[in-house]
Order: sequence, then structure tokens, then C-alpha cells
Amino acid sequence: MGRKGLGHHEERNHAGKKAEQQTPACRPTNPYTTADEISAALMRFKTDTGPYVHPNPISFTDGTTKDSWKGTLPDIDIDKRDHLGDFLRTPIHGRTCRIGFFSCPQANWVGTGSDWQGDPWHCFAAMLVNDEKKGKHLLVYDNDAKEGVHEDARIPSVLRGLQRNLWSKIDQRCGLAAVWYSTNRSNYGSGMCLYYALRQVQSWASVPDEAFQEDDPRVLEFIPLVKK
Repeated sequence: MGRKGLGHHEERNHAGKKAEQQTPACRPTNPYTTADEISAALMRFKTDTGPYVHPNPISFTDGTTKDSWKGTLPDIDIDKRDHLGDFLRTPIHGRTCRIGFFSCPQANWVGTGSDWQGDPWHCFAAMLVNDEKKGKHLLVYDNDAKEGVHEDARIPSVLRGLQRNLWSKIDQRCGLAAVWYSTNRSNYGSGMCLYYALRQVQSWASVPDEAFQEDDPRVLEFIPLVKK
């Protein structure tokens, strides 16, 4: 987490330009990265045969919420930000996996003037994978993962904000075989959520578009959560 500029939400790490020069060009780190620049990075992760990668950052629960931000965020930025319905309803033409990059406010700043500019936004990545037999698996990666999460932890007590809304919408639409939550906290508090979430999207996009299997390597360092 960190400070948000036009389209992002993290603080520049203390290594400054040196660290930025060592970062692959396809994954921006600048806290003032705009939504259209994030979209350009996401488009570079797509392949002809790999998983579906949603082309825009997902920032809102629904269209009504997005509309309420108009006039608060610059038009050029908000036009490149989607809501959950955009992500879940886009046809993926027979593909098995659906990957999204999420960038969202952590408070409702609508109608508060320019206060939103100093409020932290947060980035995370999520992937929806068809099960081999029935249902879907939701994988949620967050470099600022909640501390002390164990395998019998309840979904509503772990997922937060847009993560929880994503789970709820998917569960209502098609049911879920399982929800998997990242437990790797090695980059917790780094202020580089944009970079790490994009890195996870790129990692998922680089593996074959396959159904979820027993001992699936994509959930290494993830644990299953329980609904109740």
C-alpha cells in the first residue's frame, strides 16, 4: 500500500531510480502510473494460447460505483478502469483461466474534493480457473497478505473490499470449488503493490491455460479458505 497518484497507489521505494531501472520495462513501478499505462502493460502479457488477461485494471464493484467517481478521477483515467461485471462477463472464447489486475480505493472519497489524491489505493491480482470436474477456483494474490491466515480461516474474515466483492459475485453467479489466498508476505509493506500484482499477472499469464488439477503448482504458497 502507499500513496496514489493519477492511477496508482503505492509509494516509490527508497531505492528510487536505481531500482526502477532494474525493473523489467513491461512492469511499471511509478506511483503515478495512469490506468492507460497499466492497460498497455497488461496487453503485453497476453498470448494467443495462454489464459485470458483482462485488458484494463478493475477498480469498481459495479457501474454505479464507477459512475460515482466521474468528476473525481480524471476522465482519461476512469475510462480505462473497469468494474467487476466487465471482468466477469467478457467472453473468453473457450479459455479455462481468467486473470485480472485490480487497483482500487480503500475508502469512499467521492464528493470530498481532492482528498482522494493522498489516500492509499491498493493493487492485487486474481485468477479464476475452471476445475477439472465442476466449479471454479478463485486465486487471490496480495503482496500485503493478511497475517496469521490458516487453512480453516473464513473467506469473509480474510478477503477485504473489492476482493470480497469479487468472491461474492462469482459465488452468486456460478459457485466456487475453492478460494485460494496467497500467504507469501516477503514483500509485505514494500509500498510496491502495483509492481508485485503485475508480476503475478505476468507469471500466471505465462503458464498453460489449463484446468485446475490436484497438487496444482499455481497454488504453491496459497491456502484454501472456508466459506463459513
